[in-house]
Amino acid sequence: MVYLIDLDTTQSQHAWIETSRELSCALGLLMLAGLLSILGCQSHALPDGNANRADTDAGQLSVSDVRSDYYVEPPSRKIPQVRGILRNLSNQNLLVVEFTLRFKNKLADTIYEEKVYPLYVSPLSGSNEKPLGPDQYLRFAFKSPGCPKSWEPGLVEIIVSKVVHQR
Repeated sequence: MVYLIDLDTTQSQHAWIETSRELSCALGLLMLAGLLSILGCQSHALPDGNANRADTDAGQLSVSDVRSDYYVEPPSRKIPQVRGILRNLSNQNLLVVEFTLRFKNKLADTIYEEKVYPLYVSPLSGSNEKPLGPDQYLRFAFKSPGCPKSWEPGLVEIIVSKVVHQR
């Protein structure tokens, strides 16, 4: 699923959704494959196709209340930040959700891309996160200090690029 979020100055939202498939780097795949074999769960990337295609993960996640703007850190350093809510609409627990954030300039050209994990449950990570159950939600916020200054606040594309369900 691809969520292109365009927030104008009145904070209204417009979302265009299409399915997409993203390739992960070899190291990330190896680490995730090892983790999955340890946890005993199944993983799959989202399939290619258009928004009308009925595939297994279409409609199983909801990304809402997205805001993308600058977060100001003392002493006045402005850092791009993306916030929102992720909801599990499936009937299975989720262990991992990966987003690909694409920051856009005024011409809507992608100028920076970053992979982030609003949900990552692993006994190896040392975190206390629990799986995201059916109809549960979590709030997320990511700062992107590497994003160029040519980014236009409000123009970010969120792609759900990986989903891991608990067996």
